[in-house]
Amino acid sequence: MRRLLLSLVFVFSIASMSLALDCRSLLNEGYKRWEKVKDYTCVLEAYNRKGNLEDIRVYDYKFMKPNYVYMKVIKGKNKNAKVYYDPTTNKVKGCKKIIFYICKTFDPSDKKVTSIRGAKVYESSMGFALDNVRAFLDAGATCTLTTKDNCMLLHLKSSKPVLGDVDEMKVCIDKDMGLPVWWEKYAKGVLVNRLVLRDVKMNVGLSVKDFKP
Repeated sequence: MRRLLLSLVFVFSIASMSLALDCRSLLNEGYKRWEKVKDYTCVLEAYNRKGNLEDIRVYDYKFMKPNYVYMKVIKGKNKNAKVYYDPTTNKVKGCKKIIFYICKTFDPSDKKVTSIRGAKVYESSMGFALDNVRAFLDAGATCTLTTKDNCMLLHLKSSKPVLGDVDEMKVCIDKDMGLPVWWEKYAKGVLVNRLVLRDVKMNVGLSVKDFKP
């Protein structure tokens, strides 16, 4: 009986290692694809939950390496508001439209320019999602890999929180692009964050001028 139990433990351990290696391989391939991306634009749908408070917004989104970010709210709270992150200064410029746009400069961690969960403007890119997957794998999380629609779906679960209070994450790697196009984060089984990228256009030739108010 003892030998049987040890054999079963060994088999399950090997199976878990195999799944982890598959997920790790997919992650490594994602990083290779990410290296070829200079910039991209998309429509970004964002859901956030903190306690009983929920926030849903849709953004016109631009990204350019090393980490320039532009986000304009096109649906949801503060419609037409804009934020710009400049990695050379590590500052966020927030612009709100009354009659015309009024802009102020903020630290990236200022609550006026973070999500209700405290996520910073630059914590929204495909590359950042890949970094989140790596954090889960490095923390020893289990990872199952399945196919869904046009996605390779990674389902990562940890026995303890990995990213703040987040202990579970689902990431869709688009089969054509080889990069994340949506991801969800859970805390104790509750969905607390979802980002969905639509109409993604990569390497369109953005410049720093595209990240100014």
